[in-house]
Amino acid sequence: MSSDMDEIIGIFIEEATSSIEELEKMFLELSLDSDSAAFKSVFRIAHNIKGSSKSVGMVNMGRLTHELETLLIKLADGKLTLSPTMLDVLLTSVDALKGLLEEARQSGRDDGNIDGVLANILAVQDAVHGAADAPDAPGAHEGDIIFMDGLPPVAPVVGSELSSVVRVSSTQDQKHEQGSLPEARAAGRKHTSETVRVPTFRIDRLQNHVGEVLVLQSVLFEQLRDHPSPLVRNALRQMKKVTREVQEDSMGLRLVSLKNLFLKLTRAVHDAASALGKEVSFVTVGEDTEVDKVLSEGLADPLMHMVRNAVDHGQETSEERERLGKPRKGRIELSARNEGGFLVLRLSDDGKGLDTEAILNKARSKGLVTARQELTQKQIFSLIFQPGFSTKAVVTEVSGRGVGMDVVQTNIHAMRGHIDIESTPGKGTQFTLNIPLAIALLDGMILKLGQEKWILPLHMVVETFRHASCSISPVAGVGDVLSLRGESLPVINLCKALQVPKHDEDNDPVVIVARDKDVRVALVAEGVMGIQTVVSKPLGPEMQAREGISGCAILGDGKTSLILEVASLYKTIARVKDSLSRRVA
Repeated sequence: MSSDMDEIIGIFIEEATSSIEELEKMFLELSLDSDSAAFKSVFRIAHNIKGSSKSVGMVNMGRLTHELETLLIKLADGKLTLSPTMLDVLLTSVDALKGLLEEARQSGRDDGNIDGVLANILAVQDAVHGAADAPDAPGAHEGDIIFMDGLPPVAPVVGSELSSVVRVSSTQDQKHEQGSLPEARAAGRKHTSETVRVPTFRIDRLQNHVGEVLVLQSVLFEQLRDHPSPLVRNALRQMKKVTREVQEDSMGLRLVSLKNLFLKLTRAVHDAASALGKEVSFVTVGEDTEVDKVLSEGLADPLMHMVRNAVDHGQETSEERERLGKPRKGRIELSARNEGGFLVLRLSDDGKGLDTEAILNKARSKGLVTARQELTQKQIFSLIFQPGFSTKAVVTEVSGRGVGMDVVQTNIHAMRGHIDIESTPGKGTQFTLNIPLAIALLDGMILKLGQEKWILPLHMVVETFRHASCSISPVAGVGDVLSLRGESLPVINLCKALQVPKHDEDNDPVVIVARDKDVRVALVAEGVMGIQTVVSKPLGPEMQAREGISGCAILGDGKTSLILEVASLYKTIARVKDSLSRRVA
């Protein structure tokens, strides 16, 4: 195959990947009462796939989308009525298209066997009217974009993210009026999405280089901060601003929206509900939230396990819901948002909730909990993350083998995130995932601890006080506690907790109220040395196991400082205190 043809097929694969994902999304949004316009919209996507696939010699993709067109035309014209069986056939067709596309990606051909899928499409038509074939829409020709009831043509959608490529896009939208077919096509070409395929390793190198520039700029700024020349000081401030913008732009090249991931989860919920005979509505919020590509890929497996469990374990059958006075159709909602340097994901359902008694009984039977051991509700909920743990009496295709939630926790912890669970019997369950965003640029408060400088991420800082002005008192079994406007906060002396020798015993320390994940504490440091933008770097293998530290950065003086992770530091101290109190008891 010539290099030119290779390039053409590569472009086709990228466009078709996005179009097929869009087709799947539109199929999942169809309902039994969808109107003609909804089917016409789906038809146009299928027709565009057919035209582009035939133009590059993908015969089987063309055959399959042609039969999909025929079915969709009948649905749009009211000759057929959408049924659950028909919807399953449509989704199976999407799976077949994905398989053909993967073959094309590997070999440049789409030779997969699609006879079974084609037979299913014809069968759902025959089952109603006994008509295996139907003419194309009036005026349709192979490769043309069709006007249906005055609707303008839609160009193939471009915008998928391949596993080894990040796509850099800029879109220009220009309005055009409808006219003759050639004029409409010419206007359609103005609605373009210009893309450049860039291997991710090049973006990684760019980010590393920009990070080094930022470090050098910090050193220069530190050395020339008090330079007598106003021109030098202004140039430094401008350089700092431009460097920050370049850094943010370079990081933005790796960002992808959660749209494609949410689409896969929507399909997973549909398939799980169909397999279990349940009626479930899956609602997503914040699918346009952007995260690092690596983070998006890392979330795929954990969230897949969780939504399938929500359908199987969480949701009752339609009959059970009716007996309980609930709507027949259950509801599962997944939301996403960026908040204070973290990606916050919430998966909630209106199902039966977690059965604490069943969880405890199972844990005791497996020897995870003794008969006399008293556990809090939070501790009971955490048992579902134990390897091999499942309360299902019967293993199904969806769940029950006990190999899901432990994988979820392992993967989330590997991304330095954590999971919170809230559940009410008969009302439902909510899982909240907090995961640090994979961002190299960090605004930090520089803390003085002895002879060392430590970095506290600025988004964790709530307020600061002088130690002498605070009301701190010891509480038996707890330690020092700060009383602040009616709230009691545990106090962590950072020098003591991190085993850093104090530099000045007579110095009036600073108290920083910090919030990290579900933890709110008061930190005591010897002083605050200012605010600085730093480039966060991961720790080496020998330091990754040390809790309370999330990474490191090079400050303006050229020295390396460690970045505090307050939540894990607090939990480590709490575990030590609990262990000591048990020994004393």
